Amino acid sequence: MHGEEASFDQLAIGVFTQSADAGKTRVEIPATSLPHLAGSYVTHSIVVKKTYHDYEYYYRAESLEFFVTRTDCQRLALALLAVVMRQGEGLVLHLRHSDSQIRSVQVPHPRSEINRLGLQYVGTKYVYSPTNAMAELTSQARTSDKPAFKLCASAPHVQPEDWEKRDVVALDASDVGLLLLVQMLLNLGCGPADRTELALPGFGGGSESCVGPGSAEARFWLPGSIASP
Repeated sequence: MHGEEASFDQLAIGVFTQSADAGKTRVEIPATSLPHLAGSYVTHSIVVKKTYHDYEYYYRAESLEFFVTRTDCQRLALALLAVVMRQGEGLVLHLRHSDSQIRSVQVPHPRSEINRLGLQYVGTKYVYSPTNAMAELTSQARTSDKPAFKLCASAPHVQPEDWEKRDVVALDASDVGLLLLVQMLLNLGCGPADRTELALPGFGGGSESCVGPGSAEARFWLPGSIASP
């Protein structure tokens, strides 16, 4: 069964390589160049671990630690962009690395307030302009647009004794939230050599949170970061 799933680690990212070779700082990504997602992919590169983050002595938040390469960030950004711009396409990413405590990441088609109001739109291209903006992109967003990394189980009902065994992440986001995440992943994956992390804290669901209500905190670490093995 695993052999039938497409390899995420071979997803083409030539648009970034070609732009870098040409010395471009502004990358235009036509919708026609985005991958037609296979729906289900396997990666042996990305590792996601579960942990906790304590706030002083009274609050503990669940946290997800994504260990990725710059190429992984670019692939994730392109895949999320395809989910936003191609109507009806979602993504299920199975993590096969032996160190990963999360076994799959699920990204359904995002919520869209514009579509809900009756306007059907189709994006024709995405323009990426590198910036230094990272977590503030979602911390300043509306609560409904902040991505939520929901730590779930493969079964719909979880018994108390199985709570710590949850190994599925469902990414719940609006189209705006996914585009903000795309921007941050590209800023990380295409950024300067000394930029090695992206931290999305979620303090009690308040306005300072970078993630949506019910979300685990999310941190993305590149090789060479303080959290890399």
